[in-house]
Amino acid sequence: NLVNVAVSRSMDSGQSFVLANPAAQTIHDRQWMEADQKDVLYLTGNSFGGGTFPTQPVGNVGHFLYKSKDGGQTFSPGVQDEEGGEGLGDLQVDKSNGTLYEAHYDGETLSMAAFRDARRDDLTPDLSTVAAGVDMLSHWPSLDLDPAGTLYITWDESGQGARRAGIWYAYSKDGARSWSRPYRVDRGPRTDIWPWLAAGDN
Repeated sequence: NLVNVAVSRSMDSGQSFVLANPAAQTIHDRQWMEADQKDVLYLTGNSFGGGTFPTQPVGNVGHFLYKSKDGGQTFSPGVQDEEGGEGLGDLQVDKSNGTLYEAHYDGETLSMAAFRDARRDDLTPDLSTVAAGVDMLSHWPSLDLDPAGTLYITWDESGQGARRAGIWYAYSKDGARSWSRPYRVDRGPRTDIWPWLAAGDN
């Protein structure tokens, strides 16, 4: 909506939805959400003096992360998610252990934040460097996990940093503690933006 982010919930594989919270975030933009165990979900977004309804008054400015344990009806107080650069949105949860992942970017280094104790309500990030010398254009990397827990990320480069312009990709097999070297995916001479990926089998 104009100045709020609503959360709706489906209990029948998307055939119908019920409004769980009309203003899960207020005065927000660029919201992202990811579910974990039953009734548990994480929500993030850029706040312009907003908060969550009904649990937190307005006042948050910046990028914030929230957790709900009742299917989106209420949320925890916002945790400012800007350590090591601003959090970029796309959230993924490793369902085997509850680790929550989100990419971070400080204008030069692309990092991965791993919230390893998210199931215990500890939203402290463990940061690792995916690539240095990054000059992104769209600022929305995409990430996903396969069933074995391998984490994949893709992003665009302008050509003004350490790499040529194009779409780049890296992966981690140890829970974002270390990363492969970046690989360029596209071959053309032109600039490409907004890559998206989805993982399949192991």
